[in-house]
Amino acid sequence: MYKSNLAKGICLLTEKITKLYIPKVLRPFVLNTFSSIFGVNINEVEHPISTYTSINNFFTRGLKIDCRKIDKSDTSLVSPVDGKTLIFDKFQNDTLIQAKGINFSVKDLLNHELSSHFQDGNFITVYLSPKDCHRIFSPSNGEILGYSYVPGALYPVRSPYIEKLDGLYIKNERVTTFIQTPFGKMALVKVAAMNVSSITLEYDKSFNQTSTIQTSPNETFSSPIPIKKGDWISTFNLGSTIVLLMEKSIKTDFIINQDSPLNYGQKIATIDKAISDKSTQAIKN
Repeated sequence: MYKSNLAKGICLLTEKITKLYIPKVLRPFVLNTFSSIFGVNINEVEHPISTYTSINNFFTRGLKIDCRKIDKSDTSLVSPVDGKTLIFDKFQNDTLIQAKGINFSVKDLLNHELSSHFQDGNFITVYLSPKDCHRIFSPSNGEILGYSYVPGALYPVRSPYIEKLDGLYIKNERVTTFIQTPFGKMALVKVAAMNVSSITLEYDKSFNQTSTIQTSPNETFSSPIPIKKGDWISTFNLGSTIVLLMEKSIKTDFIINQDSPLNYGQKIATIDKAISDKSTQAIKN
């Protein structure tokens, strides 16, 4: 079902329903009910609830500026999203861990000419639930080099699918943003799922991912786009999962725990600048 036209049709129908206009008089009831069911923190919502014209408009909301502080330390890596840590670890020889006993290929995940830079390194996987802010932010200062889009299935990305379905993340639709940081390259993968086949890019408004696209566009910018840590770069239109990969030159010491809640902008690791600088120079040479 999840890799069929039926799944894509359900996603399109869900998207249309969530974008239906809500009369102003009904908005407090509809959106407060939605928030109560899923556990949304109304106190963090950027604008008065009566200004959100649809469920999708509310779902992709921003937060009040003082709700999330971006860690500005030069050597910090910050969470790109609100969500729950599923796993963080090292990867070797193009092999990433999905769950205990289930691995998958970095090359298959990224599907881009830059994939070869990610043969070894660190990664973290974070799940976004319906209560979370679904905007995605840059984990570091740097430049956006390009992106890749891979069409695919729309399997759910929660338990028990994560623990039971081999290669879940490489089966599903996904969009990857490639970032050059002062320490090396990062790949920020946005994995679509059932009812979450719409991902938008703030740095390329012309990108129009729909569930009917059958090609696999890879975009490498001739002029990289400068970004700062905490800049808004993408949005999920419903909940899903991100995988953040760092190439070998980026030496990180994670300071979080598995299954711990995260806020975007929160420091999740310290980057060893001295070692990263040496590794980056060695790669260039």
